[in-house]
Amino acid sequence: MYSTVADIYKDFLKEIKKSNIASVPPSIFNIIINDSYTLWYRNKSEEIEVNQKKQDDLKELMVITDGIFVFEGSPLIPLVPISAGSNIFPLPKSNDNSYEVSILGTYYPNYRRLLSVEFRYIYNGDPCYPDGQLSPWIPGKPLRTNQKSVIKKNPFRRPNTKNLYYQLRENMIELWLGDDCTNIPHSMKIEYIKYPKAINYDPNIPVNNVMCELQSDQIREIVEISARTYLQEATDPRYQTEINEMVLGQKGK
Repeated sequence: MYSTVADIYKDFLKEIKKSNIASVPPSIFNIIINDSYTLWYRNKSEEIEVNQKKQDDLKELMVITDGIFVFEGSPLIPLVPISAGSNIFPLPKSNDNSYEVSILGTYYPNYRRLLSVEFRYIYNGDPCYPDGQLSPWIPGKPLRTNQKSVIKKNPFRRPNTKNLYYQLRENMIELWLGDDCTNIPHSMKIEYIKYPKAINYDPNIPVNNVMCELQSDQIREIVEISARTYLQEATDPRYQTEINEMVLGQKGK
C-alpha cells in the first residue's frame, strides 16, 4: 500500500536496486515517474469504453459535469452555451497545461479525452412539446465533417429532437440540431478523462509533495513501468552521463 509519495519513491528504488543500479535523487525520480504516469494513462484511455479493466483503472481520473460530481470541494455543474441561443459549448481545456480551468466561476479539471456527452435544450416551435419546456438529457453522437452532407440527406440519420450530433472544435463543442430545428440549446453534460496532477517528491520541503491520485494497484503498475524504463535507459552511455551529472548536481542540496 502507498500512503505517501515517499512510499512510491522507496518502492521505485527497491525495484531498480534489483539490478544493482545506484539510487537516483528525487528530482530525477519525479521526471521518470511522471513520464511513466503519462504513458500509463495514455495507453489506458485507448478504447476505454470496451474494456472494463481500463474503466476501473481510470475511474479516479474520470469527471462528469452533472452537478453531483465534486471537484476540489465543489460540484461540477453542466456547461452552458458561450452565449444566449448559441449552439457552441466551452470545453474545460487548458491552453497552458494548467491542472484546472475556470468557466463562469466554476473550476473544472483540465480536459484530456471525451467519453460521452449529453445535451438539453428548450423546446421552441416544436409540434410535440410546448414552447419553453426543458428537454430531458439526450446523448449526442460524434459528427464527422465528411459525413455531414450524407446525414442531411438520410431521413433515418438526420438530426432531430432525439438524434443529436456534435463536433469538437478546439476548446469547444458544437451541437448540431439540424437546419430545420428551432429548439434552443440549454446545457451540456460531459464525462471525460482529466489530466492528473503531476507526482512530486521533495524530502526537503514536504509541503511540495504531491501524491498520485490513483489506487495502490494502479500506482504499482506505474512504478514497474518507471523502473523498467530507467533500467533500459541506464544502459545507454548518454543517459548514464546525464544521470551522473544530475546526481552530482544534487549533492549538498
